[in-house]
Amino acid sequence: MNLKSLVIVTIIALLVAGISLWLNYYLVIRGQLAVLEVQAPEEISNWQTYNGDGFKFKYPEVFGANVWRPTFWPPKAVAFLPVQDIVGAGCPNLVTNAESRQLSDITLSGNKFSLYTGSGVGAGSLYSNYCYITEKNQKYYAIEFEIRSHTGCYNGECGAYCETQNEQECRNFDLKRDVESVIQKIVSTLSLIK
Repeated sequence: MNLKSLVIVTIIALLVAGISLWLNYYLVIRGQLAVLEVQAPEEISNWQTYNGDGFKFKYPEVFGANVWRPTFWPPKAVAFLPVQDIVGAGCPNLVTNAESRQLSDITLSGNKFSLYTGSGVGAGSLYSNYCYITEKNQKYYAIEFEIRSHTGCYNGECGAYCETQNEQECRNFDLKRDVESVIQKIVSTLSLIK
Protein backbone atom coordinates (compact mmCIF):
# COMPACT_ATOMS: atom_id res chain seq x y z
CA MET A 1 0.00 0.00 0.00
CA ASN A 2 1.42 3.40 -0.92
CA LEU A 3 1.58 6.42 1.39
CA LYS A 4 -1.47 8.11 -0.15
CA SER A 5 -3.65 5.02 0.43
CA LEU A 6 -2.36 4.70 3.99
CA VAL A 7 -3.28 8.34 4.73
CA ILE A 8 -6.78 7.88 3.27
CA VAL A 9 -7.39 4.68 5.30
CA THR A 10 -6.15 6.43 8.47
CA ILE A 11 -8.43 9.42 7.90
CA ILE A 12 -11.44 7.17 7.30
CA ALA A 13 -10.68 5.16 10.46
CA LEU A 14 -10.39 8.37 12.50
CA LEU A 15 -13.68 9.67 11.08
CA VAL A 16 -15.48 6.41 11.93
CA ALA A 17 -14.04 6.44 15.46
CA GLY A 18 -14.97 10.10 15.92
CA ILE A 19 -18.53 9.58 14.71
CA SER A 20 -18.91 6.54 17.01
CA LEU A 21 -17.71 8.54 20.02
CA TRP A 22 -19.99 11.45 19.12
CA LEU A 23 -23.02 9.15 18.77
CA ASN A 24 -22.24 7.43 22.06
CA TYR A 25 -21.86 10.72 23.90
CA TYR A 26 -24.72 12.72 22.44
CA LEU A 27 -27.27 9.98 21.87
CA VAL A 28 -26.75 7.70 24.85
CA ILE A 29 -24.97 9.67 27.58
CA ARG A 30 -26.71 12.99 26.89
CA GLY A 31 -30.07 11.24 26.91
CA GLN A 32 -31.12 11.60 23.29
CA LEU A 33 -31.56 7.86 22.91
CA ALA A 34 -33.79 6.06 25.37
CA VAL A 35 -32.07 3.21 27.16
CA LEU A 36 -34.03 0.49 28.89
CA GLU A 37 -33.94 0.92 32.64
CA VAL A 38 -34.27 -2.29 34.58
CA GLN A 39 -33.67 -3.22 38.20
CA ALA A 40 -33.52 -6.56 39.92
CA PRO A 41 -36.86 -7.37 41.50
CA GLU A 42 -36.92 -7.49 45.30
CA GLU A 43 -38.97 -10.69 45.45
CA ILE A 44 -37.01 -13.79 44.43
CA SER A 45 -40.01 -16.03 43.79
CA ASN A 46 -40.09 -14.92 40.13
CA TRP A 47 -36.34 -15.35 39.61
CA GLN A 48 -34.88 -17.81 37.13
CA THR A 49 -33.10 -20.96 38.32
CA TYR A 50 -29.57 -21.75 37.16
CA ASN A 51 -28.86 -25.50 37.26
CA GLY A 52 -25.21 -26.45 37.19
CA ASP A 53 -23.15 -29.58 37.82
CA GLY A 54 -24.17 -30.41 41.40
CA PHE A 55 -25.53 -26.97 42.32
CA LYS A 56 -28.26 -24.48 41.58
CA PHE A 57 -29.12 -20.89 42.44
CA LYS A 58 -31.71 -18.25 41.61
CA TYR A 59 -31.12 -14.97 39.78
CA PRO A 60 -33.31 -12.19 38.35
CA GLU A 61 -34.00 -12.38 34.63
CA VAL A 62 -32.76 -8.80 34.21
CA PHE A 63 -30.29 -6.89 36.33
CA GLY A 64 -28.97 -3.41 35.65
CA ALA A 65 -29.92 0.19 34.94
CA ASN A 66 -28.97 3.02 32.59
CA VAL A 67 -25.72 3.93 34.37
CA TRP A 68 -24.61 0.38 35.30
CA ARG A 69 -25.11 -3.18 34.07
CA PRO A 70 -23.46 -6.59 34.17
CA THR A 71 -21.02 -7.34 31.35
CA PHE A 72 -22.54 -10.85 31.12
CA TRP A 73 -25.82 -12.24 32.39
CA PRO A 74 -26.75 -14.61 33.95
CA PRO A 75 -23.77 -14.85 36.29
CA LYS A 76 -21.13 -17.35 35.26
CA ALA A 77 -21.01 -20.44 37.44
CA VAL A 78 -18.86 -23.53 37.43
CA ALA A 79 -18.08 -26.62 39.52
CA PHE A 80 -14.52 -27.95 39.41
CA LEU A 81 -12.06 -30.22 41.16
CA PRO A 82 -9.25 -28.76 43.28
CA VAL A 83 -6.58 -26.96 41.27
CA GLN A 84 -3.68 -24.73 42.21
CA ASP A 85 -5.36 -21.52 40.96
CA ILE A 86 -8.98 -21.77 42.12
CA VAL A 87 -9.71 -18.15 41.19
CA GLY A 88 -8.46 -18.65 37.65
CA ALA A 89 -10.48 -21.85 37.32
CA GLY A 90 -13.64 -20.45 38.86
CA CYS A 91 -13.66 -16.77 37.91
CA PRO A 92 -11.48 -16.03 34.85
CA ASN A 93 -12.87 -12.49 34.40
CA LEU A 94 -11.58 -11.51 37.83
CA VAL A 95 -8.12 -12.69 36.84
CA THR A 96 -8.04 -10.93 33.47
CA ASN A 97 -9.96 -7.71 34.19
CA ALA A 98 -9.17 -6.79 37.78
CA GLU A 99 -6.31 -4.44 38.63
CA SER A 100 -6.61 -5.24 42.31
CA ARG A 101 -7.83 -8.29 44.13
CA GLN A 102 -9.00 -8.64 47.73
CA LEU A 103 -10.08 -11.70 49.65
CA SER A 104 -12.60 -11.94 52.45
CA ASP A 105 -14.59 -14.76 54.03
CA ILE A 106 -18.37 -14.54 54.08
CA THR A 107 -21.20 -16.85 55.14
CA LEU A 108 -24.52 -16.67 53.28
CA SER A 109 -27.44 -18.97 54.11
CA GLY A 110 -25.11 -21.40 55.90
CA ASN A 111 -22.58 -21.66 53.05
CA LYS A 112 -19.06 -20.36 53.69
CA PHE A 113 -17.52 -18.53 50.73
CA SER A 114 -14.18 -17.08 49.85
CA LEU A 115 -15.15 -13.77 48.27
CA TYR A 116 -12.62 -12.36 45.84
CA THR A 117 -13.27 -8.80 44.67
CA GLY A 118 -11.40 -6.54 42.32
CA SER A 119 -11.87 -3.57 40.06
CA GLY A 120 -10.41 -2.01 36.97
CA VAL A 121 -11.11 1.08 34.89
CA GLY A 122 -11.33 1.61 31.16
CA ALA A 123 -13.02 4.04 28.75
CA GLY A 124 -14.83 5.96 31.51
CA SER A 125 -16.18 2.80 33.12
CA LEU A 126 -15.43 1.02 36.36
CA TYR A 127 -15.46 -2.78 36.18
CA SER A 128 -16.25 -4.35 39.55
CA ASN A 129 -15.62 -8.07 39.83
CA TYR A 130 -17.09 -10.45 42.42
CA CYS A 131 -16.08 -14.09 42.70
CA TYR A 132 -17.76 -16.32 45.30
CA ILE A 133 -16.12 -19.72 45.80
CA THR A 134 -17.23 -22.45 48.17
CA GLU A 135 -16.08 -26.03 48.67
CA LYS A 136 -17.92 -29.21 49.55
CA ASN A 137 -16.73 -32.82 49.41
CA GLN A 138 -13.46 -31.87 47.71
CA LYS A 139 -15.20 -30.00 44.91
CA TYR A 140 -15.26 -26.23 44.35
CA TYR A 141 -18.23 -24.15 43.22
CA ALA A 142 -17.81 -20.61 41.89
CA ILE A 143 -20.23 -17.86 40.90
CA GLU A 144 -18.77 -14.87 39.06
CA PHE A 145 -20.16 -11.38 38.43
CA GLU A 146 -18.72 -8.41 36.56
CA ILE A 147 -20.49 -5.06 36.75
CA ARG A 148 -19.74 -2.10 34.50
CA SER A 149 -20.68 1.31 35.90
CA HIS A 150 -19.88 4.87 34.87
CA THR A 151 -16.91 6.25 36.81
CA GLY A 152 -18.68 9.61 37.36
CA CYS A 153 -21.63 8.10 39.25
CA TYR A 154 -20.27 8.12 42.79
CA ASN A 155 -20.73 10.24 45.91
CA GLY A 156 -23.75 12.08 44.53
CA GLU A 157 -21.97 13.21 41.38
CA CYS A 158 -23.61 13.12 37.96
CA GLY A 159 -20.52 12.62 35.79
CA ALA A 160 -21.30 12.60 32.07
CA TYR A 161 -25.01 12.30 32.90
CA CYS A 162 -25.39 15.89 34.18
CA GLU A 163 -28.44 17.53 32.61
CA THR A 164 -29.66 14.27 31.05
CA GLN A 165 -32.60 12.00 31.74
CA ASN A 166 -30.25 9.74 33.73
CA GLU A 167 -28.75 12.43 35.98
CA GLN A 168 -30.74 11.51 39.09
CA GLU A 169 -30.09 7.81 38.62
CA CYS A 170 -26.36 8.54 38.39
CA ARG A 171 -26.44 10.77 41.48
CA ASN A 172 -28.35 8.11 43.45
CA PHE A 173 -26.23 5.15 42.35
CA ASP A 174 -24.72 3.23 45.25
CA LEU A 175 -22.61 0.20 44.32
CA LYS A 176 -23.10 -1.52 47.68
CA ARG A 177 -26.86 -0.96 47.87
CA ASP A 178 -27.83 -1.32 44.20
CA VAL A 179 -25.41 -4.05 43.10
CA GLU A 180 -23.58 -5.83 45.90
CA SER A 181 -26.67 -6.42 48.07
CA VAL A 182 -28.50 -8.08 45.15
CA ILE A 183 -25.43 -10.14 44.25
CA GLN A 184 -25.29 -11.41 47.83
CA LYS A 185 -29.00 -12.23 47.66
CA ILE A 186 -28.34 -14.25 44.48
CA VAL A 187 -25.40 -16.12 46.02
CA SER A 188 -27.41 -16.81 49.18
CA THR A 189 -29.81 -18.93 47.09
CA LEU A 190 -27.01 -21.36 46.15
CA SER A 191 -27.79 -24.95 47.06
CA LEU A 192 -25.32 -27.78 46.59
CA ILE A 193 -27.13 -30.84 45.28
CA LYS A 194 -24.44 -33.50 45.63
